[in-house]
Amino acid sequence: MKVKYISAILCTVSLLGFEAFANRAVEVEEFYQTKVNEVLETRFPQTPFSVFVSVDTGRPATSRRDMRAEEKTTQLPYWYENEGETDPWERMDVPLGTLIKQVRSVSVNVKVDASLSDGELDELKDNLVKHLKLDPVVDRIEITRMNWSDQERFRDFKWVGGALAFSLLLLIGMTWLMSRLAINKLISGLSKPISDIGSSTQKFADKALNMATDMGNASRVNERKLSTVEKPNIDLPTDINLVEIRDAALELLDRNRHLFESPDADFIDFLERKGGADPIAMGSILAELKQDTLKSLFRFGKGSWWYKAIAQPAPLTALSLSLLGEIDRLRVRRHFSKSQNMENQMFREFALILHRVDEEKIEGFLRGEPLEKVGPVLSLLPRDQCLSLAKMIYPGQWAIFLSSETPKDWVLDADFLKEIEEKSLAVAPLRDNEEIQSFFEDLDLMSFLDSASPRDERDFYQVLPLDSRIVRERFPFYSVVDANDRQIKVISGLFSPHEWAVALSSCDTSDRRQVLEKLPERLKFQIIELFKMRNYEKWDEVEVRLVRRGITQAFLQESERLQTETDAIIKSDSPDEDGFNVDEAA
Repeated sequence: MKVKYISAILCTVSLLGFEAFANRAVEVEEFYQTKVNEVLETRFPQTPFSVFVSVDTGRPATSRRDMRAEEKTTQLPYWYENEGETDPWERMDVPLGTLIKQVRSVSVNVKVDASLSDGELDELKDNLVKHLKLDPVVDRIEITRMNWSDQERFRDFKWVGGALAFSLLLLIGMTWLMSRLAINKLISGLSKPISDIGSSTQKFADKALNMATDMGNASRVNERKLSTVEKPNIDLPTDINLVEIRDAALELLDRNRHLFESPDADFIDFLERKGGADPIAMGSILAELKQDTLKSLFRFGKGSWWYKAIAQPAPLTALSLSLLGEIDRLRVRRHFSKSQNMENQMFREFALILHRVDEEKIEGFLRGEPLEKVGPVLSLLPRDQCLSLAKMIYPGQWAIFLSSETPKDWVLDADFLKEIEEKSLAVAPLRDNEEIQSFFEDLDLMSFLDSASPRDERDFYQVLPLDSRIVRERFPFYSVVDANDRQIKVISGLFSPHEWAVALSSCDTSDRRQVLEKLPERLKFQIIELFKMRNYEKWDEVEVRLVRRGITQAFLQESERLQTETDAIIKSDSPDEDGFNVDEAA
């Protein structure tokens, strides 16, 4: 019994000693730290943070040295019945809630990222006080900002900068390597042609002599081409610019807008003459008109220049200003020579319809009618056309139209006007919008043919009808490809190697080789090298169209020159009416 009693005493003492070494303050700190983590993870889920919590229990702090000193102190196994109760902070059976109530103060230290604003930090502090049920007077919450995100961004920037620098160095190295390879390939490619050129120097010299002779002929073609260009006689200040020209042109156009909106036969005749001579300049004026006005003028027009003027309008230039100046003078003249008949809309439209008919057919309409009946009708036409028809219909009485006064017995017959109008419309009907639409369709097809291969161009010209506008007005480029050596050599010096390469880039291999064989050796070599540099790729379609049109125009002029010379030679060799040759007789 005595041994059992001693054993029980020893177990009790050891249990009390174990509880004495237990410290429940750490559990309270972990509880508060868990709550703070929950608040931060809920409010700022993607933001880094750190939390440190310490609690003040009111007990004296015990260091490790004190604990080691207590371990060295000998504790005798005696039991004192009057000993007081154990401290609850050292007991394991006390609930955590009871211990939290006995905490004097709580200190929370939170470190967050510097990207959070002051408002967010104040909100976080209030949430921690409410969620942890802290006392703002006793407890302390400290929030510190840390530059963690800036350090991460700087680390990412270093990686990206390093990758870019490495890529740049790699690109420079690859460029240098490719340039060296290209130079070596170019040197090896030029070695053989240069040696071939050196071996064929004599042959090239002979061909160069022939080319010099042909170039002399080509220079004469250019001189004749430049001499045929008429320079407009425009007296304008030398310092005037395009803006001032446009302002002056628009002012004149606005002043004479009534002429365009209510045209008569004289005005349409003026447009036909000036537009036929320079459709681009007239088109720049027509482009500034309203759509209804332009349709009305086109309806009464008769020349083919209208299509080019409407389809290819240019900006207002000095030529446009000169034409508007003439229109302004025509308006002033119209004020002083305006007749009462031209004030009538019906008479004015009749004159426009009759003006579109050829004079021979008008003569057929009016021949045999009395002068008193035909005279008022002819007076509605422009003066030059009126006098021309009067001399044809009334050879002995046409002088009466020279008088400025109209005979009193001349009265317009409405029924006779209607009869002549019906005959005129049957012979020369007015234009409609379908004609201009058809023109634009032909214009699109011409634009396609200007950059198409000669093989496709031949196929189109074989199926197009002979009366087609494209066949009548456009000279095909495949005629240049099929030309003889002499014609090609004459026009070869008019264009640079780059222009020839651009024109031949749209040709098939066989057509391109056919043209190259007819060109001089040096020009041929330069064109081939240009193709090799571009790896036989096509040039821009707009540039191809412009260059091919220029080459086609030069070839057409050279063909006309050769035809003229041939006709002159045939004429000089042909015998005269008596059967003798003129040169032989001389």
